[in-house]
Amino acid sequence: MTEVYFNYIYSAIQYGSLIMIALGNFLMLVRVLTSRDQLQEATERQKNGQRRMVKMVLVIVASLYLCWIPFMVSSNVVGYFVNRAALPPKWLMIVYDFTRGMPLYNTFLDPLIYIWQIHKCRNAIIKLSKTADPDMSCEAASGQAHRREIETHFPSTYSGY
Repeated sequence: MTEVYFNYIYSAIQYGSLIMIALGNFLMLVRVLTSRDQLQEATERQKNGQRRMVKMVLVIVASLYLCWIPFMVSSNVVGYFVNRAALPPKWLMIVYDFTRGMPLYNTFLDPLIYIWQIHKCRNAIIKLSKTADPDMSCEAASGQAHRREIETHFPSTYSGY
C-alpha cells in the first residue's frame, strides 16, 4: 500500500503542482508576447514596468524550481530504495539530507527577490529600518503609541494608566 501511495499519489501531487505552476507561467508568457500590439501603443514607462514584472516573475519561478526540484527528485529516489526494502547509498542519503532544506531556502529567497526587484518594497524596508528606534523595544513603543492615541482622543479622561 505504501508503494502505491508513493508512486501514484505522492509523486503525482508533487510533480502535478510543478506542472501547474509551469503551465500558469507559460500562459502568462504567451499573454505578454501576444500583447505586443498593445505595448506599441503604451508609453516607454509602461513597457519598462511590464518588462520588470515579467523578469521578477521569471526569477521567482526559477528560484522555486531550483529549490524544489532537487528535493523532489532525491526524495523520490530515496523512496524508491525504501519501498524496495533496500538501503540507499550513503552519497544519496547525504544529497537527500542536503536537499531537505532547499524548500525552506525558497521561502527565504522570495522576500529577498521582491526587495531586489520592486523599488517601492525596497524603499519601504529602508524607511522602516531608518525609523525604528533601536533603544526602544516593540512593547514599549506600542504602549507609548497607545497612550498618545488615548491622550489625543480623550484628553480629559486620561488618568495616566
